Amino acid sequence: PGTGPGGVGYKNLTRENQPELALWLKPENITGVADGEEVKLWPDASGNSNNAINNYTVPDEAIPNTGEKNKPAPTFVNNALNGLPVLNFGTSTDNNKLMVVSDADNLDGGAGNSIFLVFKRNLLFNDFAALIQKRDVRGSDPTKQAYVLEMDGGVNPNKMQYVIARDVFLKNGEEFGIDKYYIVNVNMNS
Repeated sequence: PGTGPGGVGYKNLTRENQPELALWLKPENITGVADGEEVKLWPDASGNSNNAINNYTVPDEAIPNTGEKNKPAPTFVNNALNGLPVLNFGTSTDNNKLMVVSDADNLDGGAGNSIFLVFKRNLLFNDFAALIQKRDVRGSDPTKQAYVLEMDGGVNPNKMQYVIARDVFLKNGEEFGIDKYYIVNVNMNS
């Protein structure tokens, strides 16, 4: 069996019949942080050490290879969803938070990738707010293997889109309100 969610997936492709599990961020793995405190380290449970970190010190400092600016760390919310903790990434544009996972080859997707995300949308998540982003998606260079799962801004701020190298836009008709948690799955095979 694998070591990932539901026993599926392993940190690399060395286990027969198991897909590679490149990143697994579980809020219950965060230790040493009290309710309402900032989370500076979110350990990767996949075994690949692709930890999410926040080293925020300077406002609007550029994050290399992303086109994004650094922001403060999210806050820890204990017992928020079925007795498990969640992270609060902000509720308004002046309270925007983030975490960064260092660029790693096993996050490129190779022959494909799957993203599973549990989130509760707030008023901040509109107008192209990125939920998960890999590299700078502003260009159309396919060698960057850049992708972003974001809220589809403009006329569809309650919908989501998955964008690959700003060239392929994948959308569905689902609308995400601000009153409940959602489980989102995105699969891409090349």
